[in-house]
Amino acid sequence: MHRLFFVAVLCALAACQDSAAVYVARGNVLTNTGHLTEALEAYRGAVAVNPHAGGAWERLGDVLTDLGRRGEAKDAYAQAVAAEPRHVSLRQSYARALVAAGNIAGAREQLTAALDVAPTNLFARLSRGQLENQAGDRKAALADFEFAVHADGKSIPALYEFGLALLADGQLEPAERTFDRILELQPSSPSGWYGRARLKLAQGDRSGAATAAIESARRIAADAVQTIEVQEAGRAVRSEDLEAKAKALTARSIDRLAHDAGLALIQSDPGFRSAVGLPPLAAR
Repeated sequence: MHRLFFVAVLCALAACQDSAAVYVARGNVLTNTGHLTEALEAYRGAVAVNPHAGGAWERLGDVLTDLGRRGEAKDAYAQAVAAEPRHVSLRQSYARALVAAGNIAGAREQLTAALDVAPTNLFARLSRGQLENQAGDRKAALADFEFAVHADGKSIPALYEFGLALLADGQLEPAERTFDRILELQPSSPSGWYGRARLKLAQGDRSGAATAAIESARRIAADAVQTIEVQEAGRAVRSEDLEAKAKALTARSIDRLAHDAGLALIQSDPGFRSAVGLPPLAAR
């Protein structure tokens, strides 16, 4: 009798999981075709039939985020983590929601828990390092970025963050080698040229910094296209929408470069101003 009861429970659980998967699959299709309200109801159906489906809670949080309902999204991600506490990507999603809510300490805790499970996860490692920088804990950030580079010496994001952290720590020669490595691996990398511009300024070479910053600006548009294509891979997105998103990302990136406090010393350079769309300075 007990054995039969146990088998029945297992069958019920399997049925719940299968039902949740059907709802999630429907929600994914609706999301990919832009029907977010209907997708929301599908994901709600998934967590209703199986409250222990962390992935369904995560997708619910994602669509709530897309709908601008960030508070509800944060709660959904919290439920996802509670359902599957050792699932690294769920903690990363929750951490992003906590950052959006201004809870940097809570986000760091989530990423630390993720790294306890998967120490070599680069996304979690770099994300925690960035939050450590925001919190003013530069030594901890440097350690995380160094760990990431040792884990994957060809990761452009890891090398970039490590190079900037070395610069902030006053280690100019290792920073120079790091930015050189980025451009060796990917000559078209805007971040590699940006890092070189920051390095040149630290070395007192404003002309060299302006030249590197201009090279960074020239490469932003092509990089934005690649970024959007990766982000939207597998989704039913029209080519004109992809183009619009790439243009918007390019504009945001150029604007950040134009007003970057780290490049303040070259913002009067005519070539730099032209490259980032700033008007010429009035003649004195």
